Amino acid sequence: QIKILEEFLSELSHAASPPIDYIEKAIKLIDEQKGNININELVVSVNIGKRQFDRKFQEIVGLPPKTYSKIIQLHYVIKLMQAKKYTSMQDISYQAEFYDHAHFTHRFKELTGFSPNEFIKSNKHIALKYFTDLPE
Repeated sequence: QIKILEEFLSELSHAASPPIDYIEKAIKLIDEQKGNININELVVSVNIGKRQFDRKFQEIVGLPPKTYSKIIQLHYVIKLMQAKKYTSMQDISYQAEFYDHAHFTHRFKELTGFSPNEFIKSNKHIALKYFTDLPE
């Protein structure tokens, strides 16, 4: 069984796309900025055309860069919620560098299906476990 698994993993590794430096750099920049990054500025900083960047990012990561950024930003917000280092939801929205509290609330609900207040009050929400278990 181990040999079969090794062969399967070997086949997967050969089918995987080779690393692309500008995608790795983009992911690093998105992560460093906690998802709060303008995609057009990101494209300029990695020095590649927008269409090619979007296509390759989607191919390698499995998500468009904007969606990946939103998820990273949401992860940061949930970490702030779990750490309880805030005085209000508006405080969290400013720490996560959202333009305003309404934008924060809309984005949060778009990604989770809950308002931030509903989410934080639900200590049984399954996403809390997964978001807090992710490495920083």
